[in-house]
Amino acid sequence: YSHEPTKLKENLFAVDFIGEGNGWAVGNFGRVLHTADGGRSWEYQESGVEWPLVDVKFVDSYRGWAVGYGPTIIHTEDGGKSWRKQESPEDIYLMGVDFFNEKEGWAVGEFGTIMRTEDGGERWEVQISGDDAILYSLDFFDDKVGWAVGEFGRVYHTTDGGESWETQESGVENV
Repeated sequence: YSHEPTKLKENLFAVDFIGEGNGWAVGNFGRVLHTADGGRSWEYQESGVEWPLVDVKFVDSYRGWAVGYGPTIIHTEDGGKSWRKQESPEDIYLMGVDFFNEKEGWAVGEFGTIMRTEDGGERWEVQISGDDAILYSLDFFDDKVGWAVGEFGRVYHTTDGGESWETQESGVENV
């Protein structure tokens, strides 16, 4: 473990914390950084991927996922000491990921794609696809209620864990 500052000239795109001290940031070239002291110091974790990672989500201090271009989905069960790839059913860039618990999670990306896993990412299934708008982010309140947002002011909402998604008016006009 080095106390030297991490020297990066690449972009970081997302951060997720479990409690005050334990956090991860992801970015260009498959970069994953971890802090155990609330961000006062960061250390590099080897992700095993070269594509940009654009979102990260941890459900506890050990289990987390990151998604990005490629498509890329990586998962850790040891706090990021080791990461392994998971297969995406769609050949798209993934932009956002959210997990409600260690089994139930969703990812979003190009072409209005929303994917769900019920087994911690071993298998992902497409829930909706075909809308020509990139979805950038999503958030689940519980295992049933969630939202996904993206390009052109798109907002999707589910109340059944993603079995069905309905559009909601965002008030954003695309001119």
